[in-house]
Amino acid sequence: MARKPPTAGASVDATCSHLHAAPATEEILEQVLALAKHDCPWDASEWLRLREKAWAADLHSVLPALLDSAQKTSQQAMQDEYYRLSQHRKVDLNSFRHASPSYRWLCKKTRLFRSMPVMASAQSPQGPPPLIFSPLEELELGCKLVGKLAGSSVGPAASRPIVVVSSEVSQFCSDSFRLDGHRQGSRSPEASLLIRTDLEHFLARAAKGLASTAPVELLTASSDPYVLICRDVAVFRGPSQDGFPFFSKPLNFDVVLRAQEVQTKTTSTAGSLELCSEGSISLLERLKLVALAALDRAREDAASASATEMQAPHVVLGIRLQDYPLELLAKALQEWHRIFVGQFASMVVAAGCSGSRDVAQLRVLEELASFGNRPSQSLDVLARDLHDPGSQCPRDGDTSPISSCSSLGAAEVCRGLKAVALAMAESQQGKETRPISTPVVRRKSSPIICALPTPVRGRQKALTQGWPRRSTSLISARR
Repeated sequence: MARKPPTAGASVDATCSHLHAAPATEEILEQVLALAKHDCPWDASEWLRLREKAWAADLHSVLPALLDSAQKTSQQAMQDEYYRLSQHRKVDLNSFRHASPSYRWLCKKTRLFRSMPVMASAQSPQGPPPLIFSPLEELELGCKLVGKLAGSSVGPAASRPIVVVSSEVSQFCSDSFRLDGHRQGSRSPEASLLIRTDLEHFLARAAKGLASTAPVELLTASSDPYVLICRDVAVFRGPSQDGFPFFSKPLNFDVVLRAQEVQTKTTSTAGSLELCSEGSISLLERLKLVALAALDRAREDAASASATEMQAPHVVLGIRLQDYPLELLAKALQEWHRIFVGQFASMVVAAGCSGSRDVAQLRVLEELASFGNRPSQSLDVLARDLHDPGSQCPRDGDTSPISSCSSLGAAEVCRGLKAVALAMAESQQGKETRPISTPVVRRKSSPIICALPTPVRGRQKALTQGWPRRSTSLISARR
C-alpha cells in the first residue's frame, strides 16, 4: 500500500519548528560555553537551568554539550590543581591528590597479605552486618559513609575507617583505554567517575603500564577476570541531580573498577523468573575480587602500623538493576554476603535508581536476596541513618518523586510470581515438551574480547606498578 504523502500544513509546521529550534540551540550552546569559561566559578544552578530548558524545548542535541562542559571544568581543575568556589575563594585540589597514583590489577591468582583477625572493637554487638540496599549511586553513598565516619578517624592508621567503593563500567572509547561518559547520560557510572573524581588519571597510568593489552580485555575476561584497584581517589564534585557542584573539601576513598562479562547465557522458567547460573558464577567471581581488594587494603594498613588485628572495612557495590536479571543478582549477592559477612563493618548495594520503577525493582531484589536469611536493613532505615535525601531525587527528565512507590509490597510480588510459576508448571505436567536450547544474549556495543596471553615478567611488573611488593603466600578468591 502506497504511503500517503504529507500534507502541506504538516511540512510547513515541521519547517517552522526546525527554524525555531536552530536559534534556540545556538542560544543555549552559547550559554553552555560561557558556563565552562576558564578560571570562573562553576554555577551548578545555571547548569540545571540550562538542562531543564533543553528538555522543555526537546533540544536533546544540547545535552552532550552540557555534559562536556562539566567534564571540561573537571579536567581544567585537575590541570590547574585548584578550582574556584567563588571569585575570592579557591580550593587546592593538589593537597587531596597523589602525584603518582597508586593502582593495582587484581585477579584470583594475585598474592595478597596474610589473613588476620578483625578488631574486636570494630565488630557490632548486634552481630554480623546485614546486606543493605540503597537507591543512591555508589559514589554518593561512599561520600556519605566517609562523612559519617569522619568523626571516628582519630587514632592510629590501623583503626581508621576504610571505605571501598566498586563501580561496574561498560562504556569505553574506541581505543579501549579510556572511559566514555557520553553514551549512557549524566547518571551513568562512567560519567560520574570522569566528572566527579580524578579516576581518569589512575586509568591512564594503569593503561600505560599494560603496553599492548587494553584494560577492557582484562576487565571483561570470562575465564580469569581482573579488577582495577585505585587507592585514595579524590572525589571533588557532587552528583548530576545537584548540577555537579564542587565540594568545599574533597573526599578520598578507594575505588575498585570491574566490568560485566561480554557474553551471558540465560534460561527462563514458566513463571518468568530468570535463572542464570553461568552469569551468576561470573558475577560472584568479580564480587569476590572486590571483597578481597577491600580486605587486602585493611590488612596492608594494619601491617604498616605493626598491628595484629585489622579494621573491618566498609564496602559499597554499585550495581545497575537493568544490567542483570533479579534472580541472578539475588543468588550472587546471597552467596557473596554469606562468604564475607564476618569480615566487613557494612556491606551496601548501591543501585543508582533513576525513578520509581527502579525503586520498585530494588525492593523486589531486597526481598529475594533476604529470602531464607535474616531480613536485610530496609531502605527507610538506611535513609535515616545516612541522612539520605535520595528518596526525593527525581530521574533525569522525570519530576516524579521516588518515594511515590514506598507502599509497594515486595513480598506480595514475590509470592505472586512464585504462585504463577508453580501453577504453570503443574499445568504442563504429563505433556510432551521439546527441550529448548539456551539462548545467548549479547550486550549492546560490547567490546571485542581478545585472548589473554600468559603473563610474562615484564607485564607482571606493570600490573603492580605503584603498589607495595607482596612476600606472603597465595590466597585464592574461591576460598
